[in-house]
Amino acid sequence: MTASSGIRMSYSPALRSHAAPSGTGRPISYGDRLYVRLVMGGRTVVEFMISRVNDFSELLGELRRQTRGCRGLARLYVRNVSRGWSMERPLMLYRDAFSPQPAMSRPTPAVRASAGRAVQMAFPWDVH
Repeated sequence: MTASSGIRMSYSPALRSHAAPSGTGRPISYGDRLYVRLVMGGRTVVEFMISRVNDFSELLGELRRQTRGCRGLARLYVRNVSRGWSMERPLMLYRDAFSPQPAMSRPTPAVRASAGRAVQMAFPWDVH
């Protein structure tokens, strides 16, 4: 079943009586109003309100859909307006596995610093 927003749902659209675990220790239920902001390099990449997600995984799916094509380390801010909690955490965005790689891309600082060698330094967020 797919909602009109493109989010794949694995449950009935009817309101559940219990909160699904989100893995963050913060409860999210279908119908909760969530405010989401993603910041990369001091610039807000995406900001939206959503109430049609059942857990944190579905929220990340919607975020990934809205940031398709973005790549890099970002800061995610989520506020559950309905339940009164908020959280902030780092989030690494990866390019889609099925999207073609651009023919010419800007070299990273590590590649430029290697004086022409094709060795790229691994950063802590790249080795997960």
